Amino acid sequence: IKQQRYVLIFNLFAKTQYRLINIMKIFSTLFILLAFCTLSIGQTTSTLIVFAQDGMPFDLILNGVRQSEKPATNIRVEGLTQPYYSAKVIFQDEGLQAIEKKNLITQDADGTHAEATYIIKKDRKGQLKLKLYSAIPIAQAPPVAENTTVIQYTPTPKPVISTTVTETTTTTTVGDNTPNDVSLDVNIGGVSIDMDVNVGDLEVEETTTSSTTITTTTTTTSDFEEEAPMPDYNGTVGCNGFPMSDGEFEGVRTSIVDKTFEDSKLTLAKQVASANCLKAEQVKQILHLFTHESTKLEFAKQAYGRTYDVGNYYKVNDAFTHKSTIDELNEFINR
Repeated sequence: IKQQRYVLIFNLFAKTQYRLINIMKIFSTLFILLAFCTLSIGQTTSTLIVFAQDGMPFDLILNGVRQSEKPATNIRVEGLTQPYYSAKVIFQDEGLQAIEKKNLITQDADGTHAEATYIIKKDRKGQLKLKLYSAIPIAQAPPVAENTTVIQYTPTPKPVISTTVTETTTTTTVGDNTPNDVSLDVNIGGVSIDMDVNVGDLEVEETTTSSTTITTTTTTTSDFEEEAPMPDYNGTVGCNGFPMSDGEFEGVRTSIVDKTFEDSKLTLAKQVASANCLKAEQVKQILHLFTHESTKLEFAKQAYGRTYDVGNYYKVNDAFTHKSTIDELNEFINR
């Protein structure tokens, strides 16, 4: 009987230990998954790399705003939050034609943030093109190359530094060039020769060149933007920046439509609104892409602070079904 009891106790202990091992394995797996999810969630921005295959210096323009302070051959832009950007490449060599690319992708096929690399190269016809080279997850991105110009994305234009050089030339004349008479009496072999020589003062010219350098810094809108974003609008401005162009917005709208779930659409729309200024009409079009009234209201509240022509925000009311939702939005705006 004692032996049977020992066997039962041993079996019970073995089963308990086995269960503890399985529980530890489950917790380990959950911990790994949690760490992976946390890492994925933390990656909220993308990176764009543009480099010239033939080493031609260029300036990079994103959404109409110059990102580079001076021309470079390899530019890396960090802190990109939206999936698409409108890009323009302006070469330092004025003989080369600028390159424009609409809907430049900064995310991978799954819609997650990535490091997108574009290369400037010639096609078969000898024309320069901006082509996608690779798009990989941020965690798998290689170290930054030494010859890379690293830039943090900015939606507002950078200051333009201009330098003026003034040269001054001064000429100094020494001597008044007044004639002087000199008499010479030369006696050679008993023959006397008298000579009168007219000698003037030696004239010397001294030239001095001085340079004055004046450096001025002026903040201006981008050379590639319009002076007035909305010429017909004179009301209150709610977003300090230029609103998305119709072409850029159409690319974003298409991306939102392609999302299957309402939550995915809302997440993408919020990302776009956080990184760009919108027009009231564009906000209304995005609201029409949602099904639920609560989702529309949530985005309308966030987009209000990112709308350029907030005086036209009444237009978004057309996207709502219930009057109570419009009232709640108005209360939010009044607060």
